[in-house]
Amino acid sequence: MTNLLKPKNKAGTPSANSQESRQDKRLILEQRAKALAKTLDDSNKNHASISLLAFGLGQEQFAVPITCVKEIAPLEGLTRVPCTPGFILGVVNFRGRIVSLMDIAAFMGLETKVKPEHNFVVLVGGNDASGHELELCLAVSDLPVTRQVAPSRISPADTALSRSGAAFVRGVTDDMLVILDMEKMLADPAIIIHQSF
Repeated sequence: MTNLLKPKNKAGTPSANSQESRQDKRLILEQRAKALAKTLDDSNKNHASISLLAFGLGQEQFAVPITCVKEIAPLEGLTRVPCTPGFILGVVNFRGRIVSLMDIAAFMGLETKVKPEHNFVVLVGGNDASGHELELCLAVSDLPVTRQVAPSRISPADTALSRSGAAFVRGVTDDMLVILDMEKMLADPAIIIHQSF
């Protein structure tokens, strides 16, 4: 290990050159520390993960951005409604609000060999095509869990999805988690039913 200080003068006090040398070294070390900190910050920004709420629907795994999720609850009190599209399972009373319950697989045109059990509902919110706030419940099989996913693990929508379904998918992770684009889904005019009785 080398001594970072210059030799002392005959009087035993550090020379002016050694004082300057220490200041130069301190300045260099500070610059290096700032450069390393900036590199670390840039690296963290590039690898920032996306917060998702993941859930199962039959054998498929879906996720929605956590920012659009309002609440999760067990599925209770489903009321079927006549004259609704096949992807609307009915309505549920969600804390005093009547909210439509959607079957995502049916909405996206996915063929399911076994009809999944719907045990939970995920209340999501956003704006419809005209900018009005809209709430919708998604029917899910398993209790949803939060997941952090790095953007590098997300690929474009899989070609195995139906053409209409792929329009509502942000991407698919390397472990086949389908990330839904709730903004596009809620803005789709097909989910609004314009029918009078």
